[in-house]
Amino acid sequence: MNAAQGSHSNLHDLLHHTKITDVMTKREKLVYCSPNDSVKHCREIMFQLKIRNLPVLDGNNIRGIVTMKVLADAYFNAADVGGKKSYMSNVIGRKGIPDTAKVSMTNSSNSSGINGSSGGVMGEYINISSSTTNPGLLDLEVGAYALPHPFKHPQGVAIDRRGYGAFDLAMDVSLSEDAHFAVRVTDPLFLACPTPLSNSSSSASSSTGNEDVFLPVAVPKRESQVYLCVADGVGSWRQFGVDPREYPVTLVDNARRVIEADFSHRALMGNSPFDRDLDPIHPLDVMMDAWNVTTSEGIMGSSTFCIATLDKKLNQLHYSNVGDCGLIVLRRMEDAAEGTAGYYNNNNLNTSNRGARHGRTPWKVAYLSQQQMKSFNLPYQLGNNPRVKNQTNPLANKAAVDSGKPLSPEEARKRKEEEEFWMYAPRVFETPSDADTASIPIMAGDILVLSTDGLFDNMDLDDVITVVSQWEAKHFPGANGVLDSSYQGHGAMQPLAQAMVEAARNFSLDSSRDGPFALLAKENDILWSGGMPDDTTVIVARVVKDTGSS
Repeated sequence: MNAAQGSHSNLHDLLHHTKITDVMTKREKLVYCSPNDSVKHCREIMFQLKIRNLPVLDGNNIRGIVTMKVLADAYFNAADVGGKKSYMSNVIGRKGIPDTAKVSMTNSSNSSGINGSSGGVMGEYINISSSTTNPGLLDLEVGAYALPHPFKHPQGVAIDRRGYGAFDLAMDVSLSEDAHFAVRVTDPLFLACPTPLSNSSSSASSSTGNEDVFLPVAVPKRESQVYLCVADGVGSWRQFGVDPREYPVTLVDNARRVIEADFSHRALMGNSPFDRDLDPIHPLDVMMDAWNVTTSEGIMGSSTFCIATLDKKLNQLHYSNVGDCGLIVLRRMEDAAEGTAGYYNNNNLNTSNRGARHGRTPWKVAYLSQQQMKSFNLPYQLGNNPRVKNQTNPLANKAAVDSGKPLSPEEARKRKEEEEFWMYAPRVFETPSDADTASIPIMAGDILVLSTDGLFDNMDLDDVITVVSQWEAKHFPGANGVLDSSYQGHGAMQPLAQAMVEAARNFSLDSSRDGPFALLAKENDILWSGGMPDDTTVIVARVVKDTGSS
């Protein structure tokens, strides 16, 4: 039996022996709606979570199910389905079907279906701009920049400027709990010898961490693959004596190693009959493998994580995200109604109701990823706590062992630290299966923004567009702005990434202006004003036509 037959046999056995209980969505992870929810609200939830069905829960009775088929052709505003606020409003509080819920078999005499084609609820639409021309292959020009929390020092983080002292604001990125990379790897299917992975900076690689992260490769762009990644470590581990930087830096480093290994594998298979079936590794698979390796290494800590890559076959951006990192796709559209099916019509883009600050601009939000939250300021996170993995508290039998023997001051201190660790240290984390994973059609001229929450907590969508508009006016002064293909290179992208990070820091220190974090805090009855100082990392990319494509 050859390898192909053996693989088919293994798959056949797997399909026959795997139970539905092993693959179904568990009750506690189901998201539901109620009979009194509006159609628009249900569409927002389904679009945000990228699910096709919603059970209808009426008290403890499951009355039925709403499917994507009857809610087709939806229209959304970017703020409705992206970011933290919408996730908390739409999803939190609706997750988990109660244990006592039962399926209701009664039919209501006044119930009626929703017909999407006639007599149903009509959504608002963006006009579809059809084109019969092949847009050609696309590529990315990339820049990245990072800054630590402005009040961070080697011993920790000060609460405010008074506690930080009369020092210059922190600039040493090695203190940051963020980690990132932006790399181009060559496609071995086009090469006799693969080109090594290009270098990139991360929060652990240098004291500045802001070198030019995108080194050129000695092959045409269409023969290479671009991966972008950011991660944000959870700083609260510091109180348990754990360096919160170790987990995100290790996770990101392992993600790069996974990408390297994938392309090495494809190089080995380059002359086999299966070489053209080997697509570059998907971001979700990178996340899964990196998480498994990091867990097996016993690294303690946790982190949010977002990774993306450009699919040159489909001209789509694939991404996977866990937590409150995020992705924005900006598109230059002179007409607000212009676009492609499924994109947002941002006639009411301003999410903070402070009024547009950039004046008339052709920039619109084509996509805004969701930021997954368990509750306010508690994002989804990948993590590992090997000390409590077996759920056995080593202090449980300490009293019997001590036999009333008095503890020395040092022993008492260590005992207290251990007790606090077992009482409060995180032990339940998300996995890559919880990731928000999607594929987004992109076009030449689009600007991609991949960032940690230091940006999103201090800048709303209007603020981001203001920075992009100012950057475009400086670096692409022509009538077509970034759509002008006469300039291609990474030189213009680093200033944009730096401008984004510096704007986020300035907003975080502005006590006269409530940022997105403060506004959301007040909606959750938490007293907060001004900005939210934090580590901030931003990767930006300009989508360009690949000059090597035919």
